[in-house]
Amino acid sequence: MSIGAGANSGEAMWLPLTILALACGSRAPEPAPAPPFALVQHAEALVELELPDSNLPGGEPAPEALPLQGPYEPGWASDGLQEYSTPLPVFQVFYGHTSRKAPPGMRLLDASGQPLKYSHDRTKYTDRTTWRVSRGAVHLRPGKGGAAPEPGTLTLDYPPAAQWENDLDPGASQKKGTGFALRQVFMDGDGWQGLLLPAPGRATWELTLPAGAILDMEARVMPHAVDRGQASDGAVLRVELTTDSGTTLLERETVGTSSWRHRRLDLSQWGGQRVRLTISSEPGGDNVLDFLFLANPTVYTPKKHPRRVALIFVDTLRSDHLGLYGHERATSPELDAWSARQVVFEQARSVSPWTLPAARSVLSGHPAGSWGQHIDLPQRLAQAGFHTGSFVCNAYLTRHFEMGLHWSEYRYRLLRPAKDQVDLVEDFLERNHDRDAALLVQFMEPHLPYNEPASYEHIWAGERPEELAGKMNRKELRRIRASKERKAELGSYMMDRYDQNIRVVDDQLPRLLAALGEDATVVFFGDHGEEFWEHGGIEHGHTLYDELLRVPLIIASKGLAPARVAEPVSLLDVTPTLLELLGLPADEHSTGRSLLPLMSAASAGPEPPPARSLYFGELLYGNEAWGVLGPDGKKWIAQGGRQQVFDLRSDPLETNDLVRQQAADLSPYAGQLSEALGQQVVPVWRIAGRGGGRVVVGFKGSVELSHPAGLEKAWFPPSLMGDTAPVTIQDGVLRVETSEGTYLPREIFVIPAGDVLDPEGLRLVVRTADSEHSASWRPRSKVHGLTDGKLHMLLATGEGDGRLTVGLHQAPLPPEQAAATSTTDEAATDALQALGYIDGDDPDD
Repeated sequence: MSIGAGANSGEAMWLPLTILALACGSRAPEPAPAPPFALVQHAEALVELELPDSNLPGGEPAPEALPLQGPYEPGWASDGLQEYSTPLPVFQVFYGHTSRKAPPGMRLLDASGQPLKYSHDRTKYTDRTTWRVSRGAVHLRPGKGGAAPEPGTLTLDYPPAAQWENDLDPGASQKKGTGFALRQVFMDGDGWQGLLLPAPGRATWELTLPAGAILDMEARVMPHAVDRGQASDGAVLRVELTTDSGTTLLERETVGTSSWRHRRLDLSQWGGQRVRLTISSEPGGDNVLDFLFLANPTVYTPKKHPRRVALIFVDTLRSDHLGLYGHERATSPELDAWSARQVVFEQARSVSPWTLPAARSVLSGHPAGSWGQHIDLPQRLAQAGFHTGSFVCNAYLTRHFEMGLHWSEYRYRLLRPAKDQVDLVEDFLERNHDRDAALLVQFMEPHLPYNEPASYEHIWAGERPEELAGKMNRKELRRIRASKERKAELGSYMMDRYDQNIRVVDDQLPRLLAALGEDATVVFFGDHGEEFWEHGGIEHGHTLYDELLRVPLIIASKGLAPARVAEPVSLLDVTPTLLELLGLPADEHSTGRSLLPLMSAASAGPEPPPARSLYFGELLYGNEAWGVLGPDGKKWIAQGGRQQVFDLRSDPLETNDLVRQQAADLSPYAGQLSEALGQQVVPVWRIAGRGGGRVVVGFKGSVELSHPAGLEKAWFPPSLMGDTAPVTIQDGVLRVETSEGTYLPREIFVIPAGDVLDPEGLRLVVRTADSEHSASWRPRSKVHGLTDGKLHMLLATGEGDGRLTVGLHQAPLPPEQAAATSTTDEAATDALQALGYIDGDDPDD
């Protein structure tokens, strides 16, 4: 397989790069070298690409199911039970986050093709064959008196391994040409941008070498994933440089599958010349499974003083638990001392009370619903010559939610400790000591389940209350039934644990900041806060109160004077601010805005820019909610057909709802939200299920809504809680019908063809297998509008879990191309279950 291009199409496009004195500091600037040439970013300069037809054994795609051939070795035995073990015939296995369940996607089938019971408990199910997995082996228990199975009678079914291996093969992968070769490859939780060049392969770029150039890359053969009795015998990496004077062999080395090999080749003697750089792979013997991969091959000129940019991201960090924001405990002495020399934003808010939309907004400057429709921050930094790295430990920041894309290096492990995160950053910066580097490092300690080291367990927390003896996750905490007073006591213990985990991260900051260097541009922030029953709830993702939205935001850059900024700002502003600090082109369509004018006004005294409204919304749990903080300090929240208004200047704890006092003018807020969000906010009819904020579990049937004027549009919020049934409008009538495995959406928003305040003739029909219920609007003296706080129910019908209501509400129109938030990937589901975000079945029940 080969493609070619002429020399003209290989002309390298160098990005102009202007660095503000603000970001450079007072040091005399170095002569600006040519920007790095990352090969994977320059498909336009790739003039030759040759790939083999296939590297799979026999050219056949890897099978999803393999027979267990043994041998079966006897192991544990007790009371007539015998366990036998045999090696797993698959590799690159994600084992999940608990041994109580089989690795996500894995099944063991008997001779008739029926799945066998997975159980980690050796003493359960003694009357039948069960199995479990530990790293590298399947352990079988045939039941009392049973013998080891005959070789080949049991089959291990594990499609993820086959899919992973087939994706590396030119013949089996769905990617072709440059899309196959220039790509991101993931292994376990990590990912790298680079060149995939199965042997024999060849790729040639045409470019002009800068002065002092080197070629830097990491090389290895990707390990295979399915055991068919063959393995790679290694591949030979060749690097050649061709000029008008001839071809020079720069490198010829055998590369294996065991580890990465760092290669650094000196190209300085050809500086300023137009060259053809050829990278080729040769089989070590045969070419079976010789999947050579080169991570981040880049031509660049080393710098004595490379730029450093860091996003320090502490998950679930509310600002009022830090010393610099007034907390009395010593949770953050290191951060407090460092921030005294930086710009501190006193009124920073997230756009959402949970990680995924917050992080998407931070990295784009746009609402999370438009993720993937704009160039994100890692892409912009890469285009500007930065080598980028992401080091994360939250399941919502994985590639399964498109959060691993576009980074040069991406490293993920669920709940990786803060010390290990900083170790990875130190290694990253050391390996890139002479080139511009930008990174995001995320810390998970303040997020449940609170895994602080033993030495931190009792800094402030006493003995664990009996009610909290189970798992420390949202699912278990929501089961607690206690008085308001007792919940306050439990909340106090939870805060103690929370504070201890903040301290764990704080103690790692000096090492991280030292590795970055004093000239680094740093943004320190939290993605959202945490509730400890202040408004009746626990954890996060469920409301828009400030304990979930107020977050720290601190910015450091050489040349910025220390300051404290009182103006409310948003995490949407992070990307626009960094772009201006680094002298990079602004995103003219960004919803966020650069904070440089505010920082300058706070330190130098010029007039600050005019105040604006800030939006927030996109809940993880419960009814959809949206809100806005206006320039007058009034905060409006609309959720579940209810509106609330708080004056944060006099009521920062949000205890005094002005709507209940009939002291709120609601007319401005929909317009403020529309302007801040960049989406039209419209009056709607809202269909909701019994219990308000949940998927209507157990409902099997259909729902129909009609009106004489007809219905024009309907939608529902995305959900991670299950697969929702489709909602359609045909001939002006809304219909939704559940089927096996689907749920009725927790809310459905409907726009009528006529006036939303004229519900006369509105009819709702709910049908189940054994009943039918209907309700129609009966004319009343007045239908209250959307600006007087009286968003009452219009009609209701059904019973039990099938009871539905229709009421008035206001909601943003969804974007035409919405970003996906759900996933069917079993590995991602397993991680979310481990964090308590979604329920999981106990395999032994």
